[in-house]
Amino acid sequence: MFWRIILLTFLIPSVYGVFGWSIAHERLSWSDWLLARGDEMNWTLTSEWLEIMIYILGVGVILSIALGLTLFSHLMPVFFRSWFKNDISAVLSILGWSLAVVFIFHKWAVFSRVLILLAATILGRLELQEAGYNRWQVFLMLTILCLGSFGLGIWAYNLWGHEFHRVTTD
Repeated sequence: MFWRIILLTFLIPSVYGVFGWSIAHERLSWSDWLLARGDEMNWTLTSEWLEIMIYILGVGVILSIALGLTLFSHLMPVFFRSWFKNDISAVLSILGWSLAVVFIFHKWAVFSRVLILLAATILGRLELQEAGYNRWQVFLMLTILCLGSFGLGIWAYNLWGHEFHRVTTD
C-alpha cells in the first residue's frame, strides 16, 4: 500500500512533469526547424500552430502509452510469439522488432525518453491492477495523472524555465 502511494504521487508525476518540461523547452527549436522545412515546401504554418502541434504530439504519445498498456494488453503476445513459426504473426513480429531495433539505434535519445515514460506507466498500471481496479478505471486514472503531470511540466517551464535557462547559460 505504501509503495502505491509513493508511485502514484511521486514517480509518475515527476516522470511526466519532466517530459512536459522538456517538450516545452525544446518546442522553440523544433518549431524553428519545422518552419525552415515548411518554407522549403511552401507550407503556411505559423510558429504558434507548430508549437500547438508539438504539444498535441506529446499528448498523443501519452494517450498511446495509456491506451496500449491498459486497453490493448491482450495484443502483446502477438509481438512476443516464437519467431520460428511459419505464419503471418511471426513475420509481422519479426518486421516490427526489426523496425524497433533500427529506431532504437537511430534515435537513442527519443527511445530513452519513451522507455522511461513506458516504464513509469507500466509500474502504475501494475500497482493499480493489484489494487483491484478494472481496465477502464486504470486507463482513466493513468490518463488523468499522466496528462495532468505533463501539463504541470509545461506550465512550470513557462513559469520558471526561461529564468532557469538564462541562469544556466550565463
